[in-house]
Amino acid sequence: YFGLPPEFLLPPDQQVAAWQVHALVSDAERSQEAALHAAMEEVSLAFVLSAFRKAGLQLLPGALWRSEHFAGKLSLLPAYRRLLERLLEMLVEAAILQPVSAGWQVLRTPETTEPAELLAALQVEHGKRPELRLLGRCAARLHDVLRGAQEPLELLFPGGDATEATQLYSDTPTARVLNGLLQRAVSSACAQLPAERGLRILEIGAGTGGTTAGLLPLLPADRSEYFFTDIGPTFLNKAQERFSAFPFVHYQPLNIEEAPAAQDLAHLQADLIVAANVLHATRNLEETLAHVRQLLQPGGQLLLLEATERRRWVDLTFGLTDGWWRYADSRQGHPLLTPQEWRTLLQAHGFVQV
Repeated sequence: YFGLPPEFLLPPDQQVAAWQVHALVSDAERSQEAALHAAMEEVSLAFVLSAFRKAGLQLLPGALWRSEHFAGKLSLLPAYRRLLERLLEMLVEAAILQPVSAGWQVLRTPETTEPAELLAALQVEHGKRPELRLLGRCAARLHDVLRGAQEPLELLFPGGDATEATQLYSDTPTARVLNGLLQRAVSSACAQLPAERGLRILEIGAGTGGTTAGLLPLLPADRSEYFFTDIGPTFLNKAQERFSAFPFVHYQPLNIEEAPAAQDLAHLQADLIVAANVLHATRNLEETLAHVRQLLQPGGQLLLLEATERRRWVDLTFGLTDGWWRYADSRQGHPLLTPQEWRTLLQAHGFVQV
């Protein structure tokens, strides 16, 4: 019933051809989202410059700075060295700094703008979107986070409340499109499922359940097993309450950085594995994908959702956590991979791609 080769799954290219991706979002909504995210990049830059001003940093044209000088002025914790390099890269993107052999040369003195005012204008235009609320709360305390005076997780989840993070991963137009793709893939698998077969799905790093919520109603309750996994008990306990109406869901701790056999999980052997914006947060992607492969049935499919663009507002929110920068593999300067880098890595581990 469960554990048999998932021969019923259509090849990925045949699935995608039937998804009608264009129907997930209108042209007007796509344009509005692009304008919002472009504006958020400018607001994010203003927050970085504000943090530098709070630290007493004066950027005068022609001045030469070393990274160590920036770190000293900011009273930077060693854990945030990679984040500092990313902040300086943002100033390079804005033609405020340029990298030189001796460090960073100031090209121009940036204008003094109040990021809170820019953010308020965006909220008037676009409403109090969860990403705007997160950015405002996190980036306003950037200087405090860098020097260890503010715990970043309290900014992301104030008082342990994950409401905004949940909305970000489920309610925004971007989330609806990406989750819609996953839902189409799961619906396709259900449509092909033989009457005598069961479907076993494992979700890695399910977190707040923003992705899960759209998948569970699609599954045949009498022929499904869904393993909701995360690294710690907090998300598992909350998910158990949230998804109590789905008795076929199992809640299982899983650290994908460790071998499944060492966690007594090698037996799971899923037909589908869902990993939405989680694998990049592991130290070594080569090891991580090897562990994913060990949890997947031969012939099973990995539904991988990953951001592939560096966005300032993301680095000033989720990038404030240690985990965002903890990679220890071949990645350079940022945890996110480009589409081509993902294709190369997945191909090396035997995953067939679309």
